Amino acid sequence: MTGKITTKADVFSYGVVLMELLTGLVALDEDRPEESQYLAAWFWHIKSSEEKLMAAIDPALDVKEEKL
Repeated sequence: MTGKITTKADVFSYGVVLMELLTGLVALDEDRPEESQYLAAWFWHIKSSEEKLMAAIDPALDVKEEKL
């Protein structure tokens, strides 16, 4: 490993921070069930379900779903 920051690493990091903000969860939490310990991996599994994605949003954000 070179320790250099790449565009891909920056984009991944930005995505993880965005997931943390939207869910109110930390990127790695070993106290959560195994399938959701790693936030990025958990999002990868639920990304195809709008219902699961909406349920993952932190209720403190008070999001109102809009249908177009």
